[in-house]
Amino acid sequence: MFSKRNKRYAYATNSTTADPWLYLYRWAPTYPMATEDGDPIRSPASEIAQANTAFQETNYTSLSGGLEITPVTKWKINLDYTFANQEYITKRPGTRFTMRDSWVAPVVKNDAAGNRIYMNDNGDVVSSTDPGAMAAWQLNMYTYTSVGGNPDHVYRYVKNDKWNTVNLKSTYETDLGDFGKLNYLVGMNRVSWENAYNWSQTTQLVDYENPQFDLAYGTQTGSGGEYWESQLGFFGRLNYNYKEKYLLEANLRYDGTSKFPTDLKWRYFPSFSAGWRVNEESWMDWSKSI
Repeated sequence: MFSKRNKRYAYATNSTTADPWLYLYRWAPTYPMATEDGDPIRSPASEIAQANTAFQETNYTSLSGGLEITPVTKWKINLDYTFANQEYITKRPGTRFTMRDSWVAPVVKNDAAGNRIYMNDNGDVVSSTDPGAMAAWQLNMYTYTSVGGNPDHVYRYVKNDKWNTVNLKSTYETDLGDFGKLNYLVGMNRVSWENAYNWSQTTQLVDYENPQFDLAYGTQTGSGGEYWESQLGFFGRLNYNYKEKYLLEANLRYDGTSKFPTDLKWRYFPSFSAGWRVNEESWMDWSKSI
């Protein structure tokens, strides 16, 4: 079995703006997305438009196999093995967000020569001496991420999980004739899990449209880790059946786990049960129709 999942999304949530989905609901639908000059105003839409595409990829593979052996009549040996591997990769390619800031007071609007611009009620540029002329203002063009700050970086995280499962079981039936039947079962179960991960990040991207580790020259950070755990169990069961009327069963397990300290790793777990099938008694024949 193999499966692959890949999630792609705009990497904009680590800027100074909160989660874009929050602001999509928080702001009114009439909120302006751009100025009269066509410059983007800070908003979820403008951040997502400028953001690079991040991804989260998960690849899962599972292989299973088994066999059954019958050395003699009524003796069966079953063995099965499963190996599973899961690889998880995520990359967050940062960028810088530059747009008009609607959260603070506007600034003076000048022309290319540095002269103050005046406008009338229609938004037309006029002379300062024209009737109704008003000094023009504009929102400040601001870059929200400082050099080397979030998310002016490239980040990558990789994790690998491995599972190994082994089941071995043997059953045997003995017919004692008038004395009933005996069924024996012994087996073993083993499960192990290994995990390893590492991540790295480098700040100060050289090319914001092509964020790579080789194209960044700032602070480098990274870490990782490895974990494992396993369980091993042995078990046995004895069933006695006398004429399908009286049933006895005894079970015993001996289980160990790496999760517990040495003096608690291994424990025995016995269990017993008995049954009486009343409907098989001769004096219950009257009830068989119902």
